[in-house]
Amino acid sequence: MLKSLRGGKRHTLAAAPDIPIFGEMGLPALSFSAWYALFANAAGRVRYSMTESLIQLGPWRIWCDADCTRNIYARIASGGPEKCGCAGCHQFVEMRDIFYPPEMKDLLANFGIDFRKEAEIVTYADPGQPPLEGWYHFVGRMEKGEEDLWMLGDFQLDLSNGGTLLQPEFGSLSVVKLEWRWPIKGCAGNSLILS
Repeated sequence: MLKSLRGGKRHTLAAAPDIPIFGEMGLPALSFSAWYALFANAAGRVRYSMTESLIQLGPWRIWCDADCTRNIYARIASGGPEKCGCAGCHQFVEMRDIFYPPEMKDLLANFGIDFRKEAEIVTYADPGQPPLEGWYHFVGRMEKGEEDLWMLGDFQLDLSNGGTLLQPEFGSLSVVKLEWRWPIKGCAGNSLILS
C-alpha cells in the first residue's frame, strides 16, 4: 500500500480501484490521516478493534473497548436498582456513592463503566440491607482467566464472557460481565458494617 502512495501520484489499490480519493470527490483540501480497523473471522465475530486495550487485572487478560462502553453507558438512562424500585433497591440508590470505595469506582471507570448504572443488584438478606452482589457489562472479551476470582478490598470480582440481564443498549456487541460479591454483616443508617 505504501508503494501506492509514493511519488505524490494517485495510485489505486488493486483491492479497491473504485474508491475515489478526496481530490477526485471535489474536496482537494480535505485529508484524513487516522486509520481505524476492525478484524473479524469468517463468521463475522469481531476479534480485535483498534480502540480496544489489553488489560491485565489479577488473573485475567481482557480486551476492553472503554470508549465504546462509555458511549453505551451514556445512553443508558438508569441502573437496574432504579428500574426495580423495591425498598432495598431504593435504599441502595440513596447510598450508592458511599457503597463503592474509590478503588472500585476507579476500576469501573477504567473499563468505561458508569458505577451508577448496574445491570442488576441482588440481596439475599433483609430488604433494608445493602446488596450482596451485582454486575455490570463492558464491551470486550476475555483472553485468559475466565474461571478465576480476584479480591479488590472487600469485593470479590468475577469476570466472564457474555452477559446476564444485558442492557439493550449493548445490542449484539461482544461483552464481558463484571460481577462483584460483597460479604456484609449489616447496615446502620448510611454507614455500612463490613464482615
